[in-house]
Amino acid sequence: MVNLPPSWTLVDFGFRKLGLHRISAAIGPDNASSIAVVDHLGMQYEGRIRDHVYTNGAWRDSRLYSVLASEWSFGAGVHTVAGRTPSRK
Repeated sequence: MVNLPPSWTLVDFGFRKLGLHRISAAIGPDNASSIAVVDHLGMQYEGRIRDHVYTNGAWRDSRLYSVLASEWSFGAGVHTVAGRTPSRK
């Protein structure tokens, strides 16, 4: 089960209240839960960052996702990204 409302609230706050242009997420390739959240938020996969973070004694890759303010909107209480409504699980 994906917990979307807190994620939506956080991204919406970044765009509406902070005036951000872009929000990105760097996620470990094996972190399926976080990847599911950004997918449901409508973030776009941009690619892999090799040796991005050093944790537990080793360099690790990250998957990079982003969403732009121009892609983010709320209409009639339903969140849409680039004209589509992410599924709610």
